[in-house]
Amino acid sequence: MKEKGIHHLPIKNENELVGVITRKDIEKFLHYQENEIEAAKQQTVTDLYIKNPYIVDINEPLDNVLMHMAHSHIGSVLVTRNGRLAGVFTTNDACRTFGEFLRERYRPSPGDDVA
Repeated sequence: MKEKGIHHLPIKNENELVGVITRKDIEKFLHYQENEIEAAKQQTVTDLYIKNPYIVDINEPLDNVLMHMAHSHIGSVLVTRNGRLAGVFTTNDACRTFGEFLRERYRPSPGDDVA
């Protein structure tokens, strides 16, 4: 995950999305287990992944998704199209998109400088 710059991985059981595992969760686990290397080596994805992820259809209105993420304090959403995984939407995606929106919408006009 670190090598490829991946932060969230969806977890499937057969064809069903069942969770998500984050790089941060793995790093936190390894940090707490640094004195118990052998115990850490015995862990599997099943032991660490976040169960019951927030899953939305790609056509779900963005404001609904953002409000649910904020209210539930979650950092990622699994996005599906026709019941199949289409991608992962994260708080980083939301911040980047909102920042771009603000820059485009409220970019200072030339000549609006204050002396």
